[in-house]
Amino acid sequence: MRSVRLVVAASAHGLLYRSSRRVASRVYSHSDAACPVKSTRKWIRDVVVGLNLCPWAGAPLQHGDLRIVESTTTDALECARREFDAVVATENATVAIAISDACAFEDYLDLVDAVDDAIDSAGHRGAIQLATFHPAYQFGDAPEDAASHWTNRSPFPVLHLLREADVERALESKDGHDVWRRNVAAVEALGAENMERRVRDCLT
Repeated sequence: MRSVRLVVAASAHGLLYRSSRRVASRVYSHSDAACPVKSTRKWIRDVVVGLNLCPWAGAPLQHGDLRIVESTTTDALECARREFDAVVATENATVAIAISDACAFEDYLDLVDAVDDAIDSAGHRGAIQLATFHPAYQFGDAPEDAASHWTNRSPFPVLHLLREADVERALESKDGHDVWRRNVAAVEALGAENMERRVRDCLT
């Protein structure tokens, strides 16, 4: 199997997103009536920003610079390609692509590889960062039931495109210091059951 190359935001500042592993994870069972866009926005507001898991998410959400678009697994790569230029051109621009259909974690990781390759092909390496979230996200160096997986678990599979310059600026701030370890500590303090409930409550 190919190795998964998850883009690490401003890697010189420390690890934010660790490599995931390909496992036979259960796909999070979401309601067919739930809206991917509304659920993802509520998750970003209530979980990501609400728990301060991402120092650069609050401002785009507050100022209307965050766009959430819905896509199927089949169309997600082309959807991402269409968004590259707009993300690069606009300060604080960020786009979350919420995948509406059941996308198993294994298939999602293939899609992540494809989008990451497309960033290179479009000449946007160093300008765009790819952050990855999935209902069954599993880190390769943690037990299957570890609470830390919930730092990257979302109501629907999400491909999040961010401007690298905005990420680096946030990382240089006080809130951006040691993001990954702080996030793990926060979700471990809440516990896996608590985090699962919070994410489930975002389905709307």
